[in-house]
Amino acid sequence: MLSAVWPVRAARPSHELERDDMATMPQPQRLVTVGVDSHKDVHVAAAVDQLGRVLGTTQAPTTLGGYRQLERWAQGLGQVERFGIEGTGS
Repeated sequence: MLSAVWPVRAARPSHELERDDMATMPQPQRLVTVGVDSHKDVHVAAAVDQLGRVLGTTQAPTTLGGYRQLERWAQGLGQVERFGIEGTGS
């Protein structure tokens, strides 16, 4: 009778197991471009990502607080790459 002998390996703790490289890949960073249509009392803004997908629109008053609001809104969408502001001509 032939018998087979299989090598036995000790089980390794889970923290020593090899990880799947795909699970640890960083997510691509979203780059945000904001276009602002300026008006006397309110600014209207739209944001797109690096692929041109619309991320959202908002409006804010033309005050220091409104400018800060626009900045916080844009930063919440990803890494702000640039702002483009249309002049009112006035």
